[in-house]
Amino acid sequence: MDVAQRELLFDIETLWLDRGYDSDLTRHRLAYRLIDDAVIAKKCNRGSTGG
Repeated sequence: MDVAQRELLFDIETLWLDRGYDSDLTRHRLAYRLIDDAVIAKKCNRGSTGG
């Protein structure tokens, strides 16, 4: 059973996702499910030191 089938989507306040989900497709799917408070870590650019 997924979150929608368990009717838990309304209980989600903030959804935290790691950088593997940083994409327009993910943002579109979240909006489709009316999840408007998502924190998604940004992907690093290649060669970036992150600092």
